[in-house]
Amino acid sequence: MLSDGSIVVYGRMDGDDQVKIRGMRIQLDDVSRTLVQASRGTLVDAAVLGRDDGSGNQRLVAYVVFSRACQIDDKQAYLRQLNHELPIPQYMRPVIAIALDVLPVTDRGKLDSSKLAALPLPRVSLDDEETNEELTEQEARLRDVWKSVLGEISSAIPIRRSSDFFSVGGNSLLLLRLKSEIRRVWGVEIPLSELFQTSTLELLAARLAGDSKLVHIDWEKETEPDNKTFLVSPPSANGLKSPTRRRKEEGISVLLTGATGFLGTALLRQLVNLPQVARVYCAAIRPGVPGELRQLGVDSPKIVRHSGDLALPHLGMSQEETSDLFNNVDIIIHNGAEVSHMKNYRSLRAANFLSTIELARLAIPRRIPIHYISTGGVARLSGAAVQPESSLAAFQPPVDGSDGYVASKWASEVFLEKVHRRYPGHIWIHRPSSITGDNVPDLDVVHSVLKFSKLMKAVPDLTGSSGAFNFIHVDTVSNDIARCVVASIDRKVKASDNALVYVHQSGETIVPVDQLKGYLEGSAAGSFRVLPLEEWVTGALQSGLDEVLGSFLLASKGVIRVPLLQRRKE
Repeated sequence: MLSDGSIVVYGRMDGDDQVKIRGMRIQLDDVSRTLVQASRGTLVDAAVLGRDDGSGNQRLVAYVVFSRACQIDDKQAYLRQLNHELPIPQYMRPVIAIALDVLPVTDRGKLDSSKLAALPLPRVSLDDEETNEELTEQEARLRDVWKSVLGEISSAIPIRRSSDFFSVGGNSLLLLRLKSEIRRVWGVEIPLSELFQTSTLELLAARLAGDSKLVHIDWEKETEPDNKTFLVSPPSANGLKSPTRRRKEEGISVLLTGATGFLGTALLRQLVNLPQVARVYCAAIRPGVPGELRQLGVDSPKIVRHSGDLALPHLGMSQEETSDLFNNVDIIIHNGAEVSHMKNYRSLRAANFLSTIELARLAIPRRIPIHYISTGGVARLSGAAVQPESSLAAFQPPVDGSDGYVASKWASEVFLEKVHRRYPGHIWIHRPSSITGDNVPDLDVVHSVLKFSKLMKAVPDLTGSSGAFNFIHVDTVSNDIARCVVASIDRKVKASDNALVYVHQSGETIVPVDQLKGYLEGSAAGSFRVLPLEEWVTGALQSGLDEVLGSFLLASKGVIRVPLLQRRKE
């Protein structure tokens, strides 16, 4: 406040530990801490800053200090590999890591961010980029296009054959610019869906040359539990508390992930209204406005909030906080995930699959039952017209990692099945079909088809598709899951018993794909047209359909398979 009483708003002050990049809030300390933890002693210190790339966009830059005992010769190569393997989402990864002898500090011993920010970014020479590899003519040409799109930050980041567009400073908005540049330079139109799948220099250059070099994923190896990860001795032998400690007069304590999302909010509302539930610990809540957690859609004295991130070790909490939390939990509902039907499995792996491993690691030694919220979308992997409530382990996703969201859910299911075979415990796998209700996310595919079909009074031509849209209201799904959770505690089984249960939340409204037009005409006034898919998507884009979602629909070519989720009779 000035002497005349007026207020000057400076915005976020220098030294603040939170930045916002492409709409996502990032705690810089979380990234720094993950770098040091992931190095397993190779790094002794790290700091991460948001730096302007010269065009108004912020990028994350990491500054690290190697241990004096470190004997790594090529430290830059090590840092590139470490950054690539960090168990955090792509948008949280620094575009470059710079090694320093020591991090600068102020007179009071705190990190001097201003001095770090003043350090010039290292310039990368052509020799640095081509060390030990010779790019093809197509790869070298594409690298120049990448640099043009990425801007000034690319001068500090070596772009090699294995470089991923998103790890060298790219994002979805820049991907749109890359799409335009490819059209200008090569005269070809590559759908966004393909650009998401071929995001490394080598793969995209091969695509432009009419080749394909996608590295295959070994799904058996990917979903195999690591015996060293799990502590399987009796909880009491490790100073851990098992669910039998629960005092019945106090009620059930539930850990819920994904509490801020569409289904998560409904689940939270159902849980706090159940008299059997005493506490709901909402874990891995990402920060919202500065200094506060993101707002929940439900308010209750039963709710305990825990800041964190699914993609981070210990769900983004300290080891002590994690231990205290899990020693007070009776049952887990793992509902959180990054929902993107465009991204490759590799991009979703940290948030959607590694979080399942982390929760299982913490739950197994304490004998805490797990309710995993999967998706009905995994059913299409079997190719069956009707999918019973059973394992889909035999039907692997594409080995190139495409259909990443479904692949990440399938991988979690199969991992939990393998864990269940090895260790005593109780696991429920829930597969909701297409969920309806107020506030359905705009990027929900089926919801968007319904929404824009109603707006345009036209449905897309889905000739060649099979199966049926299977709608169920969010209140029905959340009620079913919440009551299943309580029942799984009330029907207390012996600790030596094992339970692996598949549950389909589906069947409230079933509309065969070829009857979508009639269904909409029955629920809205007037008749509907049937438009070719490209024409329908063009009209929907003009009406506000997200461009990325439009690309996804075009990539489907109007042919979808929607198996009917079969429910066992109760």
